[in-house]
Amino acid sequence: MALRSQSIHPHHLDQVRETFKQRYPSQKFWADRLSLSRDTISKFLNGKPVDRAFFHALCGDLNLDPGSITQPLPEGDRPVPPPLTLDPQDEIRWVGRADVVQELRGVLERDCRILALVGMTGIGKTALAVKLAADLEPQFQRTIALTFDTDQPSFNQLLQPILGRSAPPADTGSADPRPLVPELVQALQATPTLVLLDMVEVLLVATADGFQFKDAAFTDFLTLVLQGDAFPSRILLTSQDQPPTLAQGRYPSRSQIQRLAGLGETEALELFERWDVSPENAMEGDYLRRMIAIYEGHPLALRVMAGEMAMVPQAQKVVAYWAEFGADMEAVERLKADPNLDLWGRADRPSLDRHSINLTDLVKGRIFQTFQRLQRQDPLACLMLCMGAVYRRSVERSAWLLMVEDYVEDQDQPRLAFQSLQRRFLLERDTIASGMGYRLHSLVRRVALDHLEQMEDDWDEAD
Repeated sequence: MALRSQSIHPHHLDQVRETFKQRYPSQKFWADRLSLSRDTISKFLNGKPVDRAFFHALCGDLNLDPGSITQPLPEGDRPVPPPLTLDPQDEIRWVGRADVVQELRGVLERDCRILALVGMTGIGKTALAVKLAADLEPQFQRTIALTFDTDQPSFNQLLQPILGRSAPPADTGSADPRPLVPELVQALQATPTLVLLDMVEVLLVATADGFQFKDAAFTDFLTLVLQGDAFPSRILLTSQDQPPTLAQGRYPSRSQIQRLAGLGETEALELFERWDVSPENAMEGDYLRRMIAIYEGHPLALRVMAGEMAMVPQAQKVVAYWAEFGADMEAVERLKADPNLDLWGRADRPSLDRHSINLTDLVKGRIFQTFQRLQRQDPLACLMLCMGAVYRRSVERSAWLLMVEDYVEDQDQPRLAFQSLQRRFLLERDTIASGMGYRLHSLVRRVALDHLEQMEDDWDEAD
Protein backbone atom coordinates (compact mmCIF):
# COMPACT_ATOMS: atom_id res chain seq x y z
CA MET A 1 0.00 0.00 0.00
CA ALA A 2 1.71 3.21 -1.15
CA LEU A 3 1.98 6.11 1.29
CA ARG A 4 0.10 9.20 0.13
CA SER A 5 1.46 11.46 2.84
CA GLN A 6 4.67 12.18 4.72
CA SER A 7 5.59 13.95 7.94
CA ILE A 8 8.68 15.40 9.61
CA HIS A 9 10.31 13.12 12.15
CA PRO A 10 10.20 14.64 15.68
CA HIS A 11 14.02 14.76 15.76
CA HIS A 12 13.99 17.37 12.97
CA LEU A 13 11.06 19.58 14.00
CA ASP A 14 13.15 22.24 15.75
CA GLN A 15 15.51 22.48 12.77
CA VAL A 16 12.64 22.84 10.28
CA ARG A 17 10.81 25.42 12.38
CA GLU A 18 13.99 27.48 12.80
CA THR A 19 14.63 27.38 9.05
CA PHE A 20 11.07 28.52 8.41
CA LYS A 21 11.37 31.43 10.91
CA GLN A 22 14.56 32.63 9.24
CA ARG A 23 12.89 32.78 5.83
CA TYR A 24 9.28 33.83 6.32
CA PRO A 25 7.45 36.22 8.67
CA SER A 26 4.37 34.03 9.14
CA GLN A 27 2.66 30.82 8.13
CA LYS A 28 0.09 32.82 6.17
CA PHE A 29 2.84 34.51 4.14
CA TRP A 30 4.38 31.13 3.27
CA ALA A 31 0.99 29.60 2.43
CA ASP A 32 0.14 32.50 0.10
CA ARG A 33 3.56 32.33 -1.54
CA LEU A 34 3.15 28.65 -2.44
CA SER A 35 -0.64 28.81 -3.02
CA LEU A 36 -1.25 26.28 -0.25
CA SER A 37 -3.73 26.30 2.61
CA ARG A 38 -2.72 27.56 6.03
CA ASP A 39 -3.83 24.19 7.41
CA THR A 40 -1.27 22.37 5.24
CA ILE A 41 1.52 24.66 6.48
CA SER A 42 0.48 24.17 10.10
CA LYS A 43 0.40 20.38 9.74
CA PHE A 44 3.82 20.37 8.09
CA LEU A 45 5.45 22.45 10.85
CA ASN A 46 3.84 20.34 13.59
CA GLY A 47 5.02 17.00 12.25
CA LYS A 48 1.63 15.87 10.99
CA PRO A 49 1.19 14.05 7.66
CA VAL A 50 0.61 16.14 4.54
CA ASP A 51 0.18 15.12 0.93
CA ARG A 52 3.46 13.75 -0.47
CA ALA A 53 3.57 16.32 -3.29
CA PHE A 54 3.01 19.23 -0.89
CA PHE A 55 5.60 17.77 1.51
CA HIS A 56 8.27 17.72 -1.20
CA ALA A 57 7.33 21.23 -2.36
CA LEU A 58 7.65 22.62 1.17
CA CYS A 59 10.96 20.85 1.75
CA GLY A 60 12.30 22.14 -1.56
CA ASP A 61 11.32 25.70 -0.72
CA LEU A 62 13.30 25.46 2.54
CA ASN A 63 16.24 23.67 0.86
CA LEU A 64 15.65 20.60 3.06
CA ASP A 65 16.12 16.98 2.03
CA PRO A 66 12.68 15.31 2.31
CA GLY A 67 14.31 11.90 2.65
CA SER A 68 16.45 12.80 5.66
CA ILE A 69 13.94 14.80 7.72
CA THR A 70 11.49 11.89 7.75
CA GLN A 71 14.11 9.65 9.41
CA PRO A 72 15.43 9.63 13.01
CA LEU A 73 18.84 11.13 13.75
CA PRO A 74 21.80 8.90 14.70
CA GLU A 75 21.72 8.15 18.40
CA GLY A 76 24.49 10.55 19.38
CA ASP A 77 22.91 13.48 17.52
CA ARG A 78 19.39 13.22 18.91
CA PRO A 79 17.85 15.95 21.06
CA VAL A 80 17.93 15.04 24.75
CA PRO A 81 14.40 14.73 26.19
CA PRO A 82 13.75 16.72 29.37
CA PRO A 83 14.02 14.70 32.60
CA LEU A 84 10.87 13.72 34.41
CA THR A 85 10.03 15.84 37.42
CA LEU A 86 9.34 14.08 40.71
CA ASP A 87 7.26 16.96 42.06
CA PRO A 88 3.79 15.46 42.69
CA GLN A 89 2.31 18.96 43.00
CA ASP A 90 3.05 19.76 39.35
CA GLU A 91 -0.37 21.05 38.25
CA ILE A 92 0.14 20.12 34.63
CA ARG A 93 0.94 16.46 35.32
CA TRP A 94 -0.77 15.35 38.50
CA VAL A 95 -4.35 14.70 39.62
CA GLY A 96 -5.68 12.90 42.70
CA ARG A 97 -6.44 9.12 42.64
CA ALA A 98 -5.75 8.84 46.39
CA ASP A 99 -7.26 5.33 46.67
CA VAL A 100 -5.26 4.04 43.71
CA VAL A 101 -2.05 5.54 45.11
CA GLN A 102 -2.61 3.87 48.46
CA GLU A 103 -3.37 0.50 46.85
CA LEU A 104 -0.35 0.56 44.53
CA ARG A 105 2.00 1.74 47.26
CA GLY A 106 0.98 -1.35 49.20
CA VAL A 107 1.61 -3.53 46.15
CA LEU A 108 5.14 -2.13 45.70
CA GLU A 109 5.95 -2.34 49.40
CA ARG A 110 5.15 -6.04 49.34
CA ASP A 111 6.59 -8.38 46.69
CA CYS A 112 5.82 -6.54 43.43
CA ARG A 113 9.08 -5.65 41.66
CA ILE A 114 7.70 -4.37 38.35
CA LEU A 115 4.52 -2.29 38.19
CA ALA A 116 3.22 -1.25 34.77
CA LEU A 117 0.71 1.61 34.55
CA VAL A 118 -1.13 1.35 31.23
CA GLY A 119 -3.93 3.09 29.38
CA MET A 120 -4.77 5.52 26.60
CA THR A 121 -2.85 8.73 26.07
CA GLY A 122 -3.60 11.53 28.52
CA ILE A 123 -5.22 9.22 31.08
CA GLY A 124 -2.66 10.09 33.78
CA LYS A 125 -0.11 7.26 33.67
CA THR A 126 2.99 9.44 33.99
CA ALA A 127 1.36 11.63 36.63
CA LEU A 128 0.51 8.61 38.76
CA ALA A 129 3.98 7.10 38.31
CA VAL A 130 5.58 10.40 39.38
CA LYS A 131 3.30 10.59 42.42
CA LEU A 132 4.14 7.02 43.45
CA ALA A 133 7.85 7.68 42.91
CA ALA A 134 7.71 10.84 45.03
CA ASP A 135 5.89 9.03 47.87
CA LEU A 136 8.23 6.02 47.80
CA GLU A 137 11.48 7.93 47.23
CA PRO A 138 12.50 8.07 50.96
CA GLN A 139 12.53 4.25 51.05
CA PHE A 140 15.28 4.03 48.42
CA GLN A 141 18.87 5.17 48.23
CA ARG A 142 18.40 6.68 44.79
CA THR A 143 15.73 7.37 42.19
CA ILE A 144 16.24 7.22 38.42
CA ALA A 145 13.57 8.56 36.05
CA LEU A 146 13.86 8.05 32.28
CA THR A 147 11.53 8.81 29.41
CA PHE A 148 11.82 7.04 26.06
CA ASP A 149 10.50 9.83 23.84
CA THR A 150 12.20 8.62 20.68
CA ASP A 151 11.57 6.17 17.83
CA GLN A 152 14.86 4.33 18.42
CA PRO A 153 15.47 4.09 22.16
CA SER A 154 18.64 2.53 23.48
CA PHE A 155 19.27 0.23 26.42
CA ASN A 156 22.23 2.51 27.11
CA GLN A 157 19.74 5.03 28.48
CA LEU A 158 19.28 2.63 31.38
CA LEU A 159 22.89 1.45 31.66
CA GLN A 160 24.45 4.88 31.89
CA PRO A 161 22.76 6.23 35.05
CA ILE A 162 23.01 2.93 36.94
CA LEU A 163 26.39 1.53 35.90
CA GLY A 164 27.98 4.79 34.82
CA ARG A 165 28.82 3.46 31.37
CA SER A 166 27.20 2.24 28.16
CA ALA A 167 27.68 -0.74 25.88
CA PRO A 168 30.73 -0.43 23.59
CA PRO A 169 30.21 1.43 20.28
CA ALA A 170 29.03 -0.56 17.30
CA ASP A 171 32.35 -0.17 15.48
CA THR A 172 34.11 -2.24 18.17
CA GLY A 173 32.17 -5.33 17.15
CA SER A 174 30.68 -5.77 20.65
CA ALA A 175 27.80 -3.28 20.78
CA ASP A 176 25.31 -5.80 22.23
CA PRO A 177 24.40 -4.56 25.73
CA ARG A 178 23.00 -7.94 26.84
CA PRO A 179 26.25 -9.12 28.50
CA LEU A 180 25.89 -6.14 30.86
CA VAL A 181 22.39 -7.14 32.01
CA PRO A 182 23.53 -9.36 34.95
CA GLU A 183 25.80 -6.60 36.20
CA LEU A 184 22.93 -4.11 35.92
CA VAL A 185 20.62 -6.33 37.99
CA GLN A 186 23.36 -6.91 40.56
CA ALA A 187 23.79 -3.14 40.92
CA LEU A 188 20.08 -2.79 41.61
CA GLN A 189 20.26 -5.63 44.13
CA ALA A 190 23.17 -3.97 45.93
CA THR A 191 21.67 -0.46 45.99
CA PRO A 192 17.89 -0.14 46.53
CA THR A 193 16.81 2.01 43.60
CA LEU A 194 13.47 3.28 42.39
CA VAL A 195 13.49 3.21 38.57
CA LEU A 196 10.76 5.02 36.61
CA LEU A 197 10.62 4.18 32.88
CA ASP A 198 8.14 6.42 31.04
CA MET A 199 6.65 5.86 27.56
CA VAL A 200 7.69 2.21 27.33
CA GLU A 201 5.38 1.82 24.32
CA VAL A 202 8.26 3.26 22.28
CA LEU A 203 10.35 0.21 23.26
CA LEU A 204 7.77 -2.28 21.98
CA VAL A 205 7.01 -3.84 18.63
CA ALA A 206 3.74 -5.54 17.70
CA THR A 207 3.76 -9.24 16.81
CA ALA A 208 1.03 -11.78 16.17
CA ASP A 209 1.35 -12.86 19.80
CA GLY A 210 1.26 -9.39 21.32
CA PHE A 211 3.91 -6.77 22.00
CA GLN A 212 7.57 -7.65 22.49
CA PHE A 213 10.59 -5.49 23.26
CA LYS A 214 12.49 -4.41 20.16
CA ASP A 215 15.76 -4.75 22.06
CA ALA A 216 16.10 -8.17 23.71
CA ALA A 217 18.25 -6.56 26.41
CA PHE A 218 15.09 -5.08 27.97
CA THR A 219 13.45 -8.51 28.01
CA ASP A 220 16.53 -10.10 29.58
CA PHE A 221 16.78 -7.33 32.16
CA LEU A 222 13.16 -7.43 33.34
CA THR A 223 13.10 -11.24 33.31
CA LEU A 224 16.21 -11.39 35.49
CA VAL A 225 14.64 -8.85 37.86
CA LEU A 226 11.73 -11.24 38.41
CA GLN A 227 13.84 -14.37 38.76
CA GLY A 228 16.28 -13.22 41.45
CA ASP A 229 15.87 -14.41 45.04
CA ALA A 230 16.07 -10.90 46.46
CA PHE A 231 15.46 -7.58 44.76
CA PRO A 232 15.13 -4.49 46.97
CA SER A 233 14.73 -2.11 44.01
CA ARG A 234 11.42 -1.35 42.28
CA ILE A 235 10.62 -0.57 38.64
CA LEU A 236 7.67 1.57 37.52
CA LEU A 237 6.69 1.47 33.85
CA THR A 238 4.17 3.55 31.92
CA SER A 239 2.92 2.43 28.53
CA GLN A 240 0.10 2.99 26.06
CA ASP A 241 0.57 -0.64 24.95
CA GLN A 242 0.30 -3.93 26.83
CA PRO A 243 3.80 -4.93 27.99
CA PRO A 244 4.86 -8.50 27.16
CA THR A 245 4.44 -11.35 29.61
CA LEU A 246 7.79 -11.90 31.32
CA ALA A 247 9.34 -15.19 32.46
CA GLN A 248 6.30 -16.99 30.98
CA GLY A 249 4.16 -15.57 33.78
CA ARG A 250 5.83 -17.69 36.48
CA TYR A 251 6.05 -14.86 39.02
CA PRO A 252 2.58 -13.28 39.21
CA SER A 253 3.17 -11.65 42.61
CA ARG A 254 6.34 -9.94 41.39
CA SER A 255 4.81 -8.03 38.49
CA GLN A 256 1.50 -6.29 38.03
CA ILE A 257 -0.27 -4.36 35.28
CA GLN A 258 -2.66 -1.59 36.32
CA ARG A 259 -4.92 -0.11 33.66
CA LEU A 260 -6.04 3.45 34.36
CA ALA A 261 -9.50 4.71 33.51
CA GLY A 262 -10.91 8.22 33.68
CA LEU A 263 -11.51 10.06 36.93
CA GLY A 264 -14.70 9.51 38.85
CA GLU A 265 -17.08 12.42 39.34
CA THR A 266 -15.88 13.30 42.85
CA GLU A 267 -12.20 13.28 41.85
CA ALA A 268 -12.90 15.27 38.71
CA LEU A 269 -14.78 17.93 40.69
CA GLU A 270 -11.77 18.15 43.02
CA LEU A 271 -9.58 18.68 39.94
CA PHE A 272 -11.69 21.67 38.92
CA GLU A 273 -11.53 23.06 42.46
CA ARG A 274 -7.75 22.82 42.39
CA TRP A 275 -7.82 25.15 39.42
CA ASP A 276 -10.05 27.56 41.38
CA VAL A 277 -13.10 26.51 39.39
CA SER A 278 -15.95 25.81 41.80
CA PRO A 279 -19.65 25.84 40.94
CA GLU A 280 -21.34 28.97 42.22
CA ASN A 281 -24.85 27.57 41.86
CA ALA A 282 -26.72 24.39 40.96
CA MET A 283 -26.59 25.16 37.25
CA GLU A 284 -22.80 25.39 37.25
CA GLY A 285 -22.56 22.16 39.23
CA ASP A 286 -24.74 20.45 36.63
CA TYR A 287 -22.59 21.80 33.78
CA LEU A 288 -19.39 20.48 35.39
CA ARG A 289 -20.90 17.04 35.98
CA ARG A 290 -22.07 16.90 32.38
CA MET A 291 -18.56 17.83 31.15
CA ILE A 292 -17.05 15.09 33.30
CA ALA A 293 -19.47 12.50 31.90
CA ILE A 294 -19.07 13.65 28.29
CA TYR A 295 -15.27 13.44 28.50
CA GLU A 296 -15.47 10.18 30.50
CA GLY A 297 -13.28 11.70 33.22
CA HIS A 298 -10.28 12.05 30.89
CA PRO A 299 -7.75 13.87 33.12
CA LEU A 300 -5.83 15.72 30.42
CA ALA A 301 -8.97 17.07 28.72
CA LEU A 302 -10.52 18.09 32.04
CA ARG A 303 -7.31 19.82 33.16
CA VAL A 304 -7.17 21.77 29.91
CA MET A 305 -10.77 22.94 30.29
CA ALA A 306 -10.26 23.78 33.97
CA GLY A 307 -7.26 25.91 33.05
CA GLU A 308 -9.30 27.70 30.39
CA MET A 309 -12.15 28.36 32.82
CA ALA A 310 -9.74 29.69 35.42
CA MET A 311 -8.69 32.39 32.94
CA VAL A 312 -12.25 33.68 32.46
CA PRO A 313 -12.19 37.23 33.93
CA GLN A 314 -15.66 37.16 35.48
CA ALA A 315 -17.85 35.42 37.99
CA GLN A 316 -19.71 32.24 37.02
CA LYS A 317 -16.78 30.99 34.95
CA VAL A 318 -18.49 27.67 34.25
CA VAL A 319 -21.59 29.36 32.80
CA ALA A 320 -19.39 31.54 30.59
CA TYR A 321 -17.45 28.49 29.33
CA TRP A 322 -20.65 26.55 28.64
CA ALA A 323 -22.13 29.50 26.79
CA GLU A 324 -19.17 29.39 24.40
CA PHE A 325 -18.66 25.64 23.97
CA GLY A 326 -21.76 23.98 25.45
CA ALA A 327 -23.42 23.40 22.06
CA ASP A 328 -20.53 21.13 21.02
CA MET A 329 -20.84 19.12 24.22
CA GLU A 330 -24.62 18.88 24.03
CA ALA A 331 -24.29 17.47 20.52
CA VAL A 332 -22.07 14.68 21.89
CA GLU A 333 -24.54 14.02 24.71
CA ARG A 334 -27.30 13.49 22.14
CA LEU A 335 -25.14 11.14 20.06
CA LYS A 336 -24.38 9.00 23.08
CA ALA A 337 -27.72 8.97 24.85
CA ASP A 338 -30.58 9.38 22.37
CA PRO A 339 -32.11 5.88 21.88
CA ASN A 340 -33.95 7.09 18.78
CA LEU A 341 -30.73 7.74 16.89
CA ASP A 342 -29.35 5.05 14.59
CA LEU A 343 -26.53 2.89 15.92
CA TRP A 344 -24.39 4.04 12.98
CA GLY A 345 -23.14 7.60 12.64
CA ARG A 346 -20.58 7.76 9.86
CA ALA A 347 -21.17 11.49 9.33
CA ASP A 348 -20.86 12.39 13.02
CA ARG A 349 -18.19 14.98 13.77
CA PRO A 350 -17.98 15.36 17.57
CA SER A 351 -15.61 18.21 18.44
CA LEU A 352 -14.66 17.32 22.01
CA ASP A 353 -10.96 17.39 21.19
CA ARG A 354 -10.89 20.65 19.22
CA HIS A 355 -13.46 23.23 20.29
CA SER A 356 -10.68 25.35 21.80
CA ILE A 357 -7.06 26.01 20.83
CA ASN A 358 -5.66 24.33 23.96
CA LEU A 359 -7.75 21.19 23.46
CA THR A 360 -6.58 21.05 19.86
CA ASP A 361 -2.92 21.43 20.77
CA LEU A 362 -2.79 19.30 23.94
CA VAL A 363 -5.48 16.64 23.51
CA LYS A 364 -6.15 16.19 19.80
CA GLY A 365 -2.40 16.28 19.10
CA ARG A 366 -1.68 13.47 21.58
CA ILE A 367 -4.48 11.27 20.25
CA PHE A 368 -3.39 11.90 16.67
CA GLN A 369 0.14 10.70 17.55
CA THR A 370 -1.38 7.48 18.91
CA PHE A 371 -3.36 7.09 15.68
CA GLN A 372 -0.23 7.61 13.57
CA ARG A 373 1.66 4.97 15.52
CA LEU A 374 -1.17 2.47 15.06
CA GLN A 375 -1.32 3.28 11.33
CA ARG A 376 2.40 2.58 10.95
CA GLN A 377 2.52 -0.56 13.05
CA ASP A 378 -0.78 -2.31 12.32
CA PRO A 379 -2.68 -0.96 9.26
CA LEU A 380 -5.51 -3.50 9.54
CA ALA A 381 -6.13 -2.64 13.20
CA CYS A 382 -6.10 1.03 12.19
CA LEU A 383 -8.72 0.32 9.51
CA MET A 384 -10.82 -1.51 12.11
CA LEU A 385 -10.50 1.45 14.49
CA CYS A 386 -11.72 3.85 11.81
CA MET A 387 -14.56 1.63 10.63
CA GLY A 388 -15.63 0.87 14.20
CA ALA A 389 -15.85 4.61 14.87
CA VAL A 390 -19.17 4.67 13.01
CA TYR A 391 -20.76 2.96 16.04
CA ARG A 392 -22.31 5.45 18.44
CA ARG A 393 -22.72 2.86 21.17
CA SER A 394 -21.06 -0.37 22.26
CA VAL A 395 -21.52 -3.40 20.01
CA GLU A 396 -20.50 -7.05 20.22
CA ARG A 397 -17.00 -8.19 19.34
CA SER A 398 -18.38 -10.02 16.29
CA ALA A 399 -19.61 -6.72 14.81
CA TRP A 400 -16.09 -5.31 15.00
CA LEU A 401 -14.64 -8.38 13.28
CA LEU A 402 -17.16 -8.21 10.45
CA MET A 403 -16.10 -4.66 9.61
CA VAL A 404 -12.80 -5.74 8.06
CA GLU A 405 -13.46 -9.29 6.91
CA ASP A 406 -13.85 -8.25 3.26
CA TYR A 407 -10.36 -6.69 3.26
CA VAL A 408 -8.42 -9.84 4.17
CA GLU A 409 -8.18 -13.42 2.96
CA ASP A 410 -7.02 -14.97 6.23
CA GLN A 411 -10.09 -14.91 8.46
CA ASP A 412 -7.87 -15.01 11.55
CA GLN A 413 -6.61 -11.51 10.80
CA PRO A 414 -9.72 -9.66 12.06
CA ARG A 415 -9.31 -11.38 15.43
CA LEU A 416 -5.66 -10.36 15.60
CA ALA A 417 -6.56 -6.79 14.64
CA PHE A 418 -9.19 -6.64 17.38
CA GLN A 419 -6.69 -7.95 19.93
CA SER A 420 -4.21 -5.34 18.73
CA LEU A 421 -6.72 -2.60 19.62
CA GLN A 422 -7.29 -4.22 23.00
CA ARG A 423 -3.56 -4.40 23.71
CA ARG A 424 -3.28 -0.70 22.87
CA PHE A 425 -6.18 0.14 25.23
CA LEU A 426 -8.11 1.79 22.41
CA LEU A 427 -11.36 -0.07 23.11
CA GLU A 428 -13.74 0.69 25.97
CA ARG A 429 -15.75 -2.27 27.26
CA ASP A 430 -19.36 -2.00 28.48
CA THR A 431 -22.07 -4.42 29.54
CA ILE A 432 -24.87 -4.52 26.98
CA ALA A 433 -28.05 -6.58 26.64
CA SER A 434 -26.34 -9.33 24.64
CA GLY A 435 -23.25 -9.53 26.91
CA MET A 436 -20.06 -7.52 26.48
CA GLY A 437 -19.86 -4.61 24.06
CA TYR A 438 -16.97 -2.52 22.77
CA ARG A 439 -16.71 1.09 21.61
CA LEU A 440 -14.20 3.89 21.18
CA HIS A 441 -13.56 6.57 23.78
CA SER A 442 -15.32 9.79 22.77
CA LEU A 443 -11.97 11.54 22.19
CA VAL A 444 -10.61 8.76 19.98
CA ARG A 445 -13.78 8.45 17.91
CA ARG A 446 -13.48 11.84 16.16
CA VAL A 447 -9.87 11.26 15.05
CA ALA A 448 -10.85 7.84 13.71
CA LEU A 449 -13.86 9.23 11.82
CA ASP A 450 -11.70 11.94 10.27
CA HIS A 451 -9.50 9.25 8.69
CA LEU A 452 -12.16 6.66 7.81
CA GLU A 453 -12.64 7.58 4.15
CA GLN A 454 -8.90 7.83 3.48
CA MET A 455 -8.21 4.48 5.14
CA GLU A 456 -10.95 2.78 3.10
CA ASP A 457 -9.60 4.31 -0.12
CA ASP A 458 -6.07 3.18 0.67
CA TRP A 459 -7.18 -0.38 1.33
CA ASP A 460 -9.41 -0.46 -1.75
CA GLU A 461 -6.45 0.67 -3.87
CA ALA A 462 -4.24 -1.98 -2.27
CA ASP A 463 -6.74 -4.64 -3.27
